[in-house]
Amino acid sequence: MQSAGFAAASRVLALLAALAAAGAVGVPAGDTASARAEALYKQQRWTDAEAAFLACAAHAPKAATAAGARVKAGICRLKTRDEKGALALFWQVADDPDAAKLAPDAVASAFDQIHLLLLRQEKRPARTSTKW
Repeated sequence: MQSAGFAAASRVLALLAALAAAGAVGVPAGDTASARAEALYKQQRWTDAEAAFLACAAHAPKAATAAGARVKAGICRLKTRDEKGALALFWQVADDPDAAKLAPDAVASAFDQIHLLLLRQEKRPARTSTKW
């Protein structure tokens, strides 16, 4: 009797581990688009992930969510060697005063990426946004 209970518990734990690996555990029902974008990002499907993150940013109710999605989309563009497009997305996040208040981590990531891109292009990195 104990071995049957142990086998059932093992199956449940294996199922939970598989769901966690797939990214399905802890995802709110309304957050399926961002979960899909994250899954594509983890699979290194950069073009699909970029489109999914930009869709999330377009439909995001808050600037914090949109800023984070734009930074991830910019990273996807970097992975596909679209430095100019990535730089445009990073500046879009960096120049958003609402994002600076609501998502300082996303803005900091955007500035880090801008800094690295400018160093790669052998230009002097800007310390702050030119539009503030």
